[in-house]
Amino acid sequence: MTFNILTLGCKVNTYESNYIEQLLIFKGYQKVNNLPDIVIINTCSVTSSSDSKSRQLINRVHRENPKAILVVLGCYSQKESAYLQTFNYLNIISGTAN
Repeated sequence: MTFNILTLGCKVNTYESNYIEQLLIFKGYQKVNNLPDIVIINTCSVTSSSDSKSRQLINRVHRENPKAILVVLGCYSQKESAYLQTFNYLNIISGTAN
């Protein structure tokens, strides 16, 4: 199974994304850039602009790869989890508390 991780925001998000990447590779997943089976989006919510970028990225990924398993993590998913649950194509939504 293949995956890709897209990261918005701070150094903490970058660190977390790198850690998740290493875990997935250790478990036998392969990282690819084009049409992965799983896309993990690590979001940011520091400003309204970063909220908008997070929403746009989520929508773009779904539009470009509608069959992918979509996982949304990070600050934006923590702050807007109820809203994101209305996106019926998101498979996993997990905020920073998890």
